[in-house]
Amino acid sequence: EGDALFGNDVLFCGYKFRSDIQSHRAIAEMLGCLAISVELVDPRFYHLDTCFCPLPDGGGFWFPNAFDEYGQRAIREHMTDLIDVAPEEAMHFSCNAVVIDRDIVLPEGAPQLVTKLQERGYRCHALPMTEFIKAGGACKCLTMFMPQREKA
Repeated sequence: EGDALFGNDVLFCGYKFRSDIQSHRAIAEMLGCLAISVELVDPRFYHLDTCFCPLPDGGGFWFPNAFDEYGQRAIREHMTDLIDVAPEEAMHFSCNAVVIDRDIVLPEGAPQLVTKLQERGYRCHALPMTEFIKAGGACKCLTMFMPQREKA
């Protein structure tokens, strides 16, 4: 899940550091969706979810410098109302956030991003993640997506 994120019915698939681009076609066929491969170019942002966070309203926040030129264009083309995260806030893995409806759980250290999200009607919950960031992750890396299933 760290290198495959849905935004506006498009599956954005990151590759280079920890995922292989060859898997993207198979994933798109299995899920029956459009998958767009975006290359990560900054080794500090080795998974897509460390530099890009889609939001339920079609917007998102991201650190554009983590992507190659094509990846930047592709994300801009398919996402609306993107918030650019400042470099110093991106280094706190502020994009490695958990989004549940209008609530966003993200690491401390991103006051500019929090303000922009609150202006868009989101409730932000900043948590201390310094020790986990040392290991290379933040809030989203501490979760596992569990889809809801209907009872049989």
